[in-house]
Amino acid sequence: MEKITKVVIWLVLAFLSFLVFYRISRDWLWTLALMLMIGLHEGGHLLAAKCFKLKTGGFYFLPIGGISLTKEEAKTRWQDFWIYFGGPFVGALLVLFLYLFLEFFGSKLTLSYQIFALSVIFLWSAINLFNLLPIFPLDGGGMLWAIAKSLWERYSPYGAIVINCLVIGFFWLVSHSWFWTILLLVFGLYIILKMESQEKIFKKLDMKKWEVAFCFVSYLSLFLFFVFFTWWSGRLVLFLIDSIFGASG
Repeated sequence: MEKITKVVIWLVLAFLSFLVFYRISRDWLWTLALMLMIGLHEGGHLLAAKCFKLKTGGFYFLPIGGISLTKEEAKTRWQDFWIYFGGPFVGALLVLFLYLFLEFFGSKLTLSYQIFALSVIFLWSAINLFNLLPIFPLDGGGMLWAIAKSLWERYSPYGAIVINCLVIGFFWLVSHSWFWTILLLVFGLYIILKMESQEKIFKKLDMKKWEVAFCFVSYLSLFLFFVFFTWWSGRLVLFLIDSIFGASG
C-alpha cells in the first residue's frame, strides 16, 4: 500500500509539474525537454549517492523543479560535494550529447528543428548555470558549503546567509522577479539553518587541501562549461531567427 501511495504521489506531482511548465513555455516539446533535464538531473544526485553506497529514496518532480531524497546522510564533505555535483554533471552530459548530435546530424534537420534543438541547449545550459550559483537551496550552495567548511571549520550560517542575500539581490536586479527572489530567500534560509543544526549533531569529515582544490577546479570547470553553452546557443538562436525574419522582410 505504501508503494502504491508513493507512485500515486509521484504521478500527481509529475502531472502538476507538467501543467505548470506547459503554462510557462506554451510548448509541449519544451515542457518535455525541461522535465527530461529535471528527471535526469535528480537521477544524477541519486547515482552519486549510490556510488558512495548511501541509501536513496528516489526523486519527485515539483512545479518549481525537482527534489531527490536520500535515506542516509553523507559521512564526509567529499561525498557531500560530489552528490551535489552529480546533478549538474549529468546536465552537462545532456548538453554535450545534444551539441554533438547537432554537429553530426544538424544539417539533415529543417531550420525550425535546428532552432528548437539550439533553444533546448540554451534552456538546459541556463537552468544548470543558475543552479550552480553558490547559494542555497541551489546545488552550488551545497558545493560551497562543503568547500568552505573544509577550509574553515568556523564557517558559520551567517556567512552563508550573507552570500545568499548578496547573490539573490543581484539576481533580483537582473530579473526583477519577486516570486523567485522571495522563494530563494525563504528556502535558502531554511536549508542553511537546517544544515547548521545537522552540523551540531554530526560532524562530517573535512576534505584534505588537495581534495578542496580538485573540487573547486571541478566546480569552476562545470560553471564555465554552462556559461559557454548558454552564450553560444543563445547567440546562435538569435542569429538564426534574425536571418529568417530578415530574409522574409
